[in-house]
Amino acid sequence: MPNELLLHIFSFVSSTVDIFALSSTCRHFHYACLHFLFSTNNCDPFSDEISLPINGDPESAQVILEALARSLQVNGTSLKRLRCDLTSNYKSPQSMTREARFLLQYISKLSHVGNFSLQMMNPCSAEWETVIVTLLNLLPLKSCKEMELKYMESLIWQTVQSQSTPSPSLLKSAVQSFHSYFPTFNSSVLANHKPVRMASRTFLEKCHLQHFPPFLQSYYVQLLNTSSNLTNLSVKYVYDSKGWAACLEQIRIPNLSTLSVTHCAIPPPTMACFFARHPSLRSLEFHHNMFLPSHPPRLKGDTLFSVKRLVSSPDCIALYLPSPGSLLALQSVHIIAGDRHLGLTRLESAFQMIAGCRQDLSLTIEFTSYAPMLDAWLQNGIQQSEDDPEVARPEASTHCVKYLRIDSLDGPFSDLTLNLLTRWLGLFPELRDISFVGRCFRDPASVTKISGEVGFVPSVGKACTSLKAFRLCGGDLEWAYVYPGRT
Repeated sequence: MPNELLLHIFSFVSSTVDIFALSSTCRHFHYACLHFLFSTNNCDPFSDEISLPINGDPESAQVILEALARSLQVNGTSLKRLRCDLTSNYKSPQSMTREARFLLQYISKLSHVGNFSLQMMNPCSAEWETVIVTLLNLLPLKSCKEMELKYMESLIWQTVQSQSTPSPSLLKSAVQSFHSYFPTFNSSVLANHKPVRMASRTFLEKCHLQHFPPFLQSYYVQLLNTSSNLTNLSVKYVYDSKGWAACLEQIRIPNLSTLSVTHCAIPPPTMACFFARHPSLRSLEFHHNMFLPSHPPRLKGDTLFSVKRLVSSPDCIALYLPSPGSLLALQSVHIIAGDRHLGLTRLESAFQMIAGCRQDLSLTIEFTSYAPMLDAWLQNGIQQSEDDPEVARPEASTHCVKYLRIDSLDGPFSDLTLNLLTRWLGLFPELRDISFVGRCFRDPASVTKISGEVGFVPSVGKACTSLKAFRLCGGDLEWAYVYPGRT
């Protein structure tokens, strides 16, 4: 077909709907139209990583999804990573269902998806739920290795007029660029494109689930029970304790080694049984959870006997999880202390639990930098140890803690807080190595400048006579100082 005739046809193009319609007429138009849409929306359909929406543009994401769903060229291609946010364009339940269908059609064309991440929001539509379940059932067939599923509760829908037709100025620009683009286009280049195929992976290894909506609960149970290679599971924001309890009772993951449960409503008896059914656990993250009913009994020590790494909050360590002294394999404890009075007070109880460990431990403590509460707690601990040395502080009994790491979650500590921390660290009797994350300081580089016995690092060394090394870490910052004569 001569270019003059093609350009005459293009003169009638007035929207992306027309471009998609034109792409279905013949293979030549198909390659040209879709290549144009991918180019103008900054998407490379042959990349091994695709993330939608691109640059946070939901309109562009819908165009790209439809183009991927229609494209003949993506048949049999492989992706290392596919990320898709289906919550950014919520004009109506119908538009969200349409987007989900495009994603389903695209995934069905792929031969392999190594890492899949989906953020979704239910528009209160049974049709949407059916599409999502069908989509998720496809993933095991695509040899997915890692999966992240984030579910959000639906919003109150407002009728929004469709914006699928661009404004006249944008439309004119798009049509002009399309006119100038097509005469230089060579469809044979894309027609001869051969998709790159990856070696397939049979089983899921890592899974993150956020919320347990009722329509997905049976899918989650089936997914976890049939993924025999699954070793890493994280669950977050599950508030339906009854529904979750019903799921937990059915889940058995034979090779589970890493588990994270945070910000959830915990059914204690079911959770205890779940722990007991998974003796392969080596790493556990468990914090910011609510117990229903509250004040459950402490778990027995043999429940988590293989755990080597524990990340938790002071209250969970003090009241619910097995005493660290009963966890004989434990090597590392990470405590998210925060800055609230109750959390800091429970931190003292957590130290008492840790003191029962016979093996050497690496301890990480995360504070937040809200100065008044943390300063008052540090000052109180220091004052108690000075006023009544015969009454030992909980820190003084932690002979097992040889390595200590201090982190500030939301910014640098004040000068007063750093001064109090220096004195407080002296309460730990057998520290060999202390690390501070760089964000604890306003100017981390200044900490590395040591002149004689002046500065933060020498002050820490004076307070902790057993200390051999001080480190700064985090990001690109890695710096270590060995105290002279303490090797």
